[in-house]
Amino acid sequence: MLAFTLLALAGLPHQGLAQAWPGRVTISLNGAFQATSSTFEDDLTFLHPNSGNIPGEEAAVETRYEVPTGALFDGGAVVRLAGNFGLGVSVSMANGTNDVEIVARIPHPLLIGAHRQVEGAVPARHVERGIHVQAVYRVAATERLYFAFSGGPSHFNVEQKVVSAVTASESYPFDTATFASANLQVLQGTGWGVNTGVDAGWMFTRRFGVGGLLRYSKGTVSLAPTGREVREIDAGGLHAGIGARIAF
Repeated sequence: MLAFTLLALAGLPHQGLAQAWPGRVTISLNGAFQATSSTFEDDLTFLHPNSGNIPGEEAAVETRYEVPTGALFDGGAVVRLAGNFGLGVSVSMANGTNDVEIVARIPHPLLIGAHRQVEGAVPARHVERGIHVQAVYRVAATERLYFAFSGGPSHFNVEQKVVSAVTASESYPFDTATFASANLQVLQGTGWGVNTGVDAGWMFTRRFGVGGLLRYSKGTVSLAPTGREVREIDAGGLHAGIGARIAF
């Protein structure tokens, strides 16, 4: 979409590109959709009631979590500095729930080195907030239609649930076990990344209009589970949305 827009603008008269913004400040309010996802994988060991403090008899867990796609809110403002150049700040907020897929090896209560594998899943919520600072170059295709190209740094705040322990159901002779439940720990972290995008607006009047947003952002956030090494989770993705445009 970005390449197509650039090609279209290349064919516009120079006079159209030089038109001034309708105001000093443009505010955007969008209902958007996160179209891309990422996968967060985590592994841990913990002392199980069957471990008996015997080295090597800890329970081992591997988890996989696909960050959910879905609806989000995106809003921001751009201030014109000079000519077609401006500075903007946008905020995106998203949350969703997906299952954490779990594969665990649970120690045998009677035998050493006889772990049983159990598999299960539990729902976990993912919350992500992004602040996107943008240098903006805006051009007018017609008196009503404009395109604003942007890019800059992004700061992310992520809240993610991770597995801290797994409980299994078992009965004599304990040759097999089945997944019963998992303990979850809520982690929060922040990190930096980058963003680039394009906003297309159609102004019904000098002050009010509608627009479409396409932005890609990417960053890395560090999460610190209790008693374990720091884990990293990807943040951002492709956001597409539509909403109101208000100029002052």
